[in-house]
Amino acid sequence: MKPLPSLRQLSYLLSLHEHGHFGRAAVASFISQSAFSASIAELERVLETSLVERSKRHVRFTPIGEEIVVRARQMVRAAEDLHVAAQRSYEPLVGSLRLAAIPTIAPFLLSSILPAIAREWPRLQLYVREMVTSVACEAMERSAIDCVLLALPVECGEVESINIAVDRLILVAAKGQDEMASPLCDADDDRLLLLEDGHCLKEHALAACKRAASEAESRLVASTLHT
Repeated sequence: MKPLPSLRQLSYLLSLHEHGHFGRAAVASFISQSAFSASIAELERVLETSLVERSKRHVRFTPIGEEIVVRARQMVRAAEDLHVAAQRSYEPLVGSLRLAAIPTIAPFLLSSILPAIAREWPRLQLYVREMVTSVACEAMERSAIDCVLLALPVECGEVESINIAVDRLILVAAKGQDEMASPLCDADDDRLLLLEDGHCLKEHALAACKRAASEAESRLVASTLHT
């Protein structure tokens, strides 16, 4: 039987792909650079192909190297899931859970639920990141996160979704500007405050007015709801 790559070698390969530098990847992997480089070289020997092109300044992955990275990520994640599944056989919600939340939800929901989660499931290692919808969906596609709190409807690939709450979409207008409530969809763009591109709330607001994003060129653009 031919020798097979180890999970440790595949993990090192993923670290190298993430950091793009042998030294930084070795530090992130908590081993010496020489040992790290030797492990990558051994992986290439086992696979009988070159995965990276080396230079003094940077590392460039070969086409087959990029393909191996995709498969390595799946294999490492599967091994992690295997370990978590074994733990959950005797205790639910243990191990790590990588959660993303969109900026229009995270500040308003996480502060109230995170303390409760910590109390209820103390052995759950929860890692939280704030991401806009498109970035979060892409991260799920490559198994960089496990789940995401976002606003539906949205195209997020082949994933399972659960409705956990319903939040109304409310128009806010300045006092004395109630006339905007009726002809909102006909209002001039310079009278609308919209979130910047990438926020699904902007798309939902425009969809409610049946206006395409390409048609809305507002002069007032915000990066967060706090604006």
